[in-house]
Amino acid sequence: MRIVKMYCWESAFKRKIRHVRTREMIKTTIFRMCTCIEMILSQNYVSITFLMMYGTMWLFDMKFDTRVFTLSYVLLSYTHQSCVNYFNFAIRDLLNYVVAQKRIRIFLLFDESERDIRLLSTSFNNIVEIDKIDENLVKQTSEVICNLKQAQWEKNEKFSLKNIIFDAHPGDLICIIGPVGFGKSSLLQTLTGEITYFDGKIRLYGSFCYVPQESCK
Repeated sequence: MRIVKMYCWESAFKRKIRHVRTREMIKTTIFRMCTCIEMILSQNYVSITFLMMYGTMWLFDMKFDTRVFTLSYVLLSYTHQSCVNYFNFAIRDLLNYVVAQKRIRIFLLFDESERDIRLLSTSFNNIVEIDKIDENLVKQTSEVICNLKQAQWEKNEKFSLKNIIFDAHPGDLICIIGPVGFGKSSLLQTLTGEITYFDGKIRLYGSFCYVPQESCK
């Protein structure tokens, strides 16, 4: 889960939200239009088909045959459920499957986050030596050591956390102050190993928890 401050609508958030909402509205509009067409066809499938048949017979001056009419009516009524409803359901489920498959494939192709290894190792560059970490160091007094070189959510992104160095011990009170969108929550997520791209050293000794609070009003 990500930390999202929905109570702060600054320009950066507005642009991203507007872009996402615009795409959602376009897709929703197209979906509703297709749903309307589906409902019209499902309710008037037989009538529209016979109207087309009568129009064709009238256009080509064909003789009306009751046997053809009866047989056509029975066949259309029999195939109404499978051809209209079930076919539409199949198309809808297929589209949902394509979207889900794309998201799962993108997720599976992501680089390993190495979250647990990163938090226990002495350096991001020494992950391969995780088995050599001294367990006695992990069991020592609760402590947070942060020597962050750079952390960002996407590669080559303009926004990034750089050169943040501090130590925290039990009883310490550290206040991080800054405007909305300046990386306070991102710093917390860096400490918990949730940020995507990370370089530097972060050591967490002991048990830790994150307790969010309401914004000041």
